[in-house]
Amino acid sequence: MALFALAFLTIYGGFNGYAWWRLRLADLLPMALAGRPAAYLFVVMTLSPILLMQIAGPLPVPARRLAALFTYLWMAGVFQFFCWSVFTRLLLTLGRRLGNPVGPWAATVSTPRALFVLPFAIVVTLTLYGFWEARQVAIRTLTFPVAGLPPDVARFRIMQVSDLHLGMVEPDHRLQNVARLAREMAPDLLVGTGDLFDSFLHEREEVAALWASITPPAGKLAVTGNHEFYAGLGEILPLYIAGGFTLLRGEARQITPFLGVIGVDDPTAQRLGLPTADEAGLLATLASPGFRLLLKHQPLIDPAARDHFDLQLSGHTHGGQIFPFAVVPRLTFGFWPGLTPLGGRSHLFLTRGTGTWGPPIRIFAPPEIVIIDLVPQVAGPVAAATGMPGREGTTAGGGGRTPDGFRSAGPSPENGSDR
Repeated sequence: MALFALAFLTIYGGFNGYAWWRLRLADLLPMALAGRPAAYLFVVMTLSPILLMQIAGPLPVPARRLAALFTYLWMAGVFQFFCWSVFTRLLLTLGRRLGNPVGPWAATVSTPRALFVLPFAIVVTLTLYGFWEARQVAIRTLTFPVAGLPPDVARFRIMQVSDLHLGMVEPDHRLQNVARLAREMAPDLLVGTGDLFDSFLHEREEVAALWASITPPAGKLAVTGNHEFYAGLGEILPLYIAGGFTLLRGEARQITPFLGVIGVDDPTAQRLGLPTADEAGLLATLASPGFRLLLKHQPLIDPAARDHFDLQLSGHTHGGQIFPFAVVPRLTFGFWPGLTPLGGRSHLFLTRGTGTWGPPIRIFAPPEIVIIDLVPQVAGPVAAATGMPGREGTTAGGGGRTPDGFRSAGPSPENGSDR
């Protein structure tokens, strides 16, 4: 943890230092403000994420949320400012190499003031947009044909919710939206793939009651994410229980004769000395034939379990949450958000999640809820899944486009992800 804090402060301090340097060069403030006072502010903001976690507990709830909002929006702004500033300078450098195609504008946009104002304006615009996008929850649908569904079962619907991060910043209106969508989509089973809760959740009773109001016929299952451990399992586990969840921590459940589910703890549990689940062994306890569902917070694939499950549902990455960090999930875990065939019978669906962590914004990584429809297997080609009108649909297997015009998964892991 100490090494992580040191690495974070080094990188984040560098971004803050760069923003302060560009501000000084822009000559927008009197030197009496742009000098030491501004430098002190940037130093404090570099330390603020760590300081916030130390002082948040005693603060009144409104003050805590205001402090968290300012801290995390500053963080998002500084990261974005660095990226857009570098991008702007690269464009100008490319323009000069191409013979200055912007003509007389080149001198204007190359001034220190313009090189601060342009990225800053982009950051402000995208941040405002990000508040709006974070509230636009998409419905992603997948259809899996399953052998052995009883004749009286035309469809068995599973709803995945992930990464709500209900806590210091995320208000419970996100959960109210989930409850509304659950009523509309009428799932038979709801599953949570970790990080549904986070630190310093104040409205505990209200949140638990909202979760308890969602009552699918086959119940609600969940697994832990890393933030459940950060917040403290002693604080979080009672919320899951009061909300009506069955928490799977290295356990298997045969939900119906045709559907078995296993769930495992986040890898953070291993770093705390807790036992590692034997995924292949757990899968072997489920009925066969039948659809096997694996719930796992992070998109990590156990080679021993591959081809012994039909679908792994994961979250954690938020799809990068804020542009241009969408590439981070691919670099870190090797998968884009969406559906990826893993070979044999196995698929991974990596969701962008339903909420936000840190700044309550999303930029070109909209939140989503995932609907998995298990339908009877029929002879002949499998029809593409039909999403909600105007929303995404994804089909397991078979390339092409869904009737809604969205790209469905292709036949190979390389091109099988919705991006």
